Amino acid sequence: MADVKYVVNVEGAVVRDRQYLMIIRGQAETHAGGMLSFVDGKVEVARHAENVLEEVGVQIGEMAYVQSSHFIANDGDLVIDVIFLCRYKSGESHIHNVGEVGAILWLDISEILQHLSSLPWLKQGIQRVEELRRQLNW
Repeated sequence: MADVKYVVNVEGAVVRDRQYLMIIRGQAETHAGGMLSFVDGKVEVARHAENVLEEVGVQIGEMAYVQSSHFIANDGDLVIDVIFLCRYKSGESHIHNVGEVGAILWLDISEILQHLSSLPWLKQGIQRVEELRRQLNW
């Protein structure tokens, strides 16, 4: 039997004043290029989920688990995706790599749900994130 390998992807739903830090994925991205997304990154050895957010220049405080899912990416990779709600701590958001991130936006939930680049799984995910944010009173 062939070895099955999974990519573990962590998404950070960073909240600040009821707005979420969102990105438009870079056109060079093989999965969902040009689409609205939480800040995300593949987990590598000795790399913590908090470090994913270094890609956009912000630091986070508390984190809370939201959900996990799995899918097959456009390039055929098997992906386990984990979403965390993250409290914004500090930093000014900026694009580190234009191939990976085309734009950075702070949007409230209604703006995310109505955004033309919001895919169905993002809409489902942000609703779960917002439900948890309200429970935690963040």
